[in-house]
Amino acid sequence: MEEVEGLAECHRSDMEHQLERLLIHLLKYQYQPEERPRRGRSWRVSIVSARHEFSKVIRRNPSLQAYPADCLAHAYRYARRQAARQTGLPLRAFPPDPEWSLTELLNEAGWPEEPTPESTS
Repeated sequence: MEEVEGLAECHRSDMEHQLERLLIHLLKYQYQPEERPRRGRSWRVSIVSARHEFSKVIRRNPSLQAYPADCLAHAYRYARRQAARQTGLPLRAFPPDPEWSLTELLNEAGWPEEPTPESTS
């Protein structure tokens, strides 16, 4: 039984890591648009990869399907701090709450738009 619980914890940890990675890259992609021409392709590759890995963990562990909703707020807080550190932008440049639902986060066709001026003030 301990082995099963340990494996489930490993899968939850992997899922949370991929969600954090996805959120960091989406935040950087959206709020640091001047970097898009230089790093746009690598960010897109990273976003696609994180979405794929996240979806794979869910697909292989259907019993954990509710877990991402439970950890989204925590993962976002971490991702927001990391995005601020990595970009050098102030923390307030990033919204305090996630802008995307889980469905939107995992939508392979979805890409964030640049923020409107009133959303960054």
